[in-house]
Amino acid sequence: MSRRRSILLIAVVLIVGAAVVGWEHFPRDTASRTTVGQAISKFRQDAERGEGLPGGPELGVYRYAVKGGEELDTTVLDASHDYGGVSTIAITPSRCGVEERWQVLAERWTEAEVCRTASGSRLEAVRDSREFFGRVELTSFSCQGDEVPRAADLRVGMSWTVSCASEDASVETKIRVIGIERVEVAGRSFDALHTKSSIALAGKVSGTDERDEWRRRSDGLLLRRAVATEASVDVVAGGSYSERYSLRLLSVNPQR
Repeated sequence: MSRRRSILLIAVVLIVGAAVVGWEHFPRDTASRTTVGQAISKFRQDAERGEGLPGGPELGVYRYAVKGGEELDTTVLDASHDYGGVSTIAITPSRCGVEERWQVLAERWTEAEVCRTASGSRLEAVRDSREFFGRVELTSFSCQGDEVPRAADLRVGMSWTVSCASEDASVETKIRVIGIERVEVAGRSFDALHTKSSIALAGKVSGTDERDEWRRRSDGLLLRRAVATEASVDVVAGGSYSERYSLRLLSVNPQR
């Protein structure tokens, strides 16, 4: 074998070896489903903290059919998580009202704390968690905004604004009641308040979030939700994040 061919062979072996080592140490992205049973277990741990909101939905774990998912696209790594299946929203008592926790994956959940007021409620805090390639992004927001009347007292045309901020991000939400519509759940029909939210994201994540929600007029129970988020994220070399999903309540009777 000539000296030139020997050098070339060594170079190829080194390149292949480096590629194998690089693959072994390349970050893996995984997503795992959570179960209704897990949500019920957590609910039971948290259920002794208080009594909930007067006139609000019954405490417990509600099941929702979910479609859609999330995607992260950067110059280095890409990943997507499919939400399709069943997700849960657990409504548990908190120090001042209730916490509403939506969980669709072990790596993806959002928890909102709503506090009671003299004539309604006010959003107090939001905790949002996402995970890609083993890196957890947990953001805790403190919120200020308008007091919201009880669901039964809301009327078409009413609107309110909520501002939430963390150390490195902010969220400005404008919400408007656009209609009262009939929504069917498991063969039963309910009057629902249809609200539309326009959300501006700024800071480490900048972009927009548009969502429609249908909540039962009698107590504010979420019956349906549709979300479309498009954002730029502060990651190495920059990137974009997209989340689109819809929820549909499967039963108005919670599990406990």
